[in-house]
Amino acid sequence: MSANTPSRGEVLSAVEGIVPVLREHAAGTEAARRLPDAVVDALVGTGLHRAYQPARYGGYELDFAFQADLGDALGQGCASAAWCGVFYAQHPLVVGMMDPQAQDDVWADPDALIANAFFTPETSCTPVDDGYVLDGTWIISSGVDACGWNNLNVMVRQEDGPPEHRFMLVPRDDYTIIDDWHATGLAGTGSNSVVLNKVFVPRHRTLRTLDCMGGPTPGSAASDSYLYRLPLMATFPVGPATVAPGIAAGVLEDLFAQMTHRQNVAGARVADLPTAHVRLSEAAAEIDAARALLKADCVEIDRLGQAGEVAPVPRRAAWRRDWAYGVELCRRAVERLYPLNGAKGLAAGNATQRLWRDIHAVSAHAALTWDIQGQHYARARLGLPLADPRI
Repeated sequence: MSANTPSRGEVLSAVEGIVPVLREHAAGTEAARRLPDAVVDALVGTGLHRAYQPARYGGYELDFAFQADLGDALGQGCASAAWCGVFYAQHPLVVGMMDPQAQDDVWADPDALIANAFFTPETSCTPVDDGYVLDGTWIISSGVDACGWNNLNVMVRQEDGPPEHRFMLVPRDDYTIIDDWHATGLAGTGSNSVVLNKVFVPRHRTLRTLDCMGGPTPGSAASDSYLYRLPLMATFPVGPATVAPGIAAGVLEDLFAQMTHRQNVAGARVADLPTAHVRLSEAAAEIDAARALLKADCVEIDRLGQAGEVAPVPRRAAWRRDWAYGVELCRRAVERLYPLNGAKGLAAGNATQRLWRDIHAVSAHAALTWDIQGQHYARARLGLPLADPRI
């Protein structure tokens, strides 16, 4: 890396510096249903989109555990901005696993932001010579308005087996953004749909996720970093999970600040109520536990990656378990704290009310939903097939 490449501490300091800006714009971000330009500029100004970009394009190739600090810090400013910011940081890691020609395509603009979108039963993928033709609507593309590329989730039908999951990169000119994101939580993420009309995607811009189970990937030969040899689908979900402790911590700190002057209807100081003490303490412990769980797993992934080791399936399944459970702990913490707001917590413009909705939206992500992710670890330990073979 260049001598001018910032350290993780310098990038994190820049991120922490924009938290007040994100907080100031949080209500407006929700009302706009997308990230305002000022928020996107603040995020990009920290360099977070270069955290996992390969060094040969000017990226920083920071440690995997950096994202645990990143999401946590951003989450204390604005949940929607944090959600998009983490993905702006993470998606270059996925592209770094792709064919170097695909990387050259994307980073002809070294500052290009990359979105992601999900297939529906109505999307189609037709194999053709040297690539695929995509047609239909892909959904929930967070932060897409600011992005120059979209890394689509695509299912490719196979004649002799189940569909094959691939990521497929398409430039902004190849799709139309549909303004259809109307949500109660993470409302400001602008997670709109994108429509493709028989778009050709060259094969080099695709990545078969079963080729990213840990070890060499199509893109790793062009980079010395272990980042592009990590087991992709076992590790990727930690990014959005890291937003949850920041959201919950924001609620906790707001309540502590209120306690110095709040009184209940009987005139008693809320800060003197033992029941409030218990709620605050238990929620703080849940948030700290979630942070410790997420960070410990990320540190372990760094250690294994740097040593060139691939964790066994039960351990990878445990990571997915931990990240969903960490989000669940933070959701419980916010639920525990919410009644301390009293009736004012019901107001549409109340910040805690917004964060309550945001934490529920985070926990609704398929990769972070406890009822879905909690099963993998037990199945792996019992020798049963995993519901997601990509782990």
